[in-house]
Amino acid sequence: METLVALLRGVNVVGRNKVPMQTLREICESLKFGDPRTYLQSGNVVFRTRRQPAAAAAALEDEIQARLGFRPAVIARTAAQIAAAADGLPGRFSGDLDRSKLLVMFLAGRPAPDALAKIARLGLPEQVEARDSQVYIYFPDGVGRSKLSTAVLERAFGGPMTGRNWNTVLALRELACGEG
Repeated sequence: METLVALLRGVNVVGRNKVPMQTLREICESLKFGDPRTYLQSGNVVFRTRRQPAAAAAALEDEIQARLGFRPAVIARTAAQIAAAADGLPGRFSGDLDRSKLLVMFLAGRPAPDALAKIARLGLPEQVEARDSQVYIYFPDGVGRSKLSTAVLERAFGGPMTGRNWNTVLALRELACGEG
């Protein structure tokens, strides 16, 4: 069995698409995912399964829709992939930047080849770098003031994605891998 991290997109935001974490753990147990553990109220769950990440994500989407009446996008990563995302912080983000302004966007697939060029043409102050199936973004003025929305990013990168702040990525690595 492998440890997976499932990241639900757009749940428990402004009172919409409510998924209580106890319900999320129960859904995981009903799917025979072992030892489900949630982190925060934003749709992060770590569990063990024999399923591949895409199959586990699809099963969660189906079961959430069946039980709760809406279908959030779910992006799943192996524990090793979460560790690689945490350990693979691009060098330009490793200096004295305010890490509270750093976000990692996890893509459902590979990024479109011209995605970074599309983002650069927008002329926004954010620093963006793609590595594998994640995008690291530094928001110098804060996420809330940015014009670089998830919708803009999804159009540029060619598919669904969900973001987690840097501290959450580190916490998920610890939860999934048992290391800090």
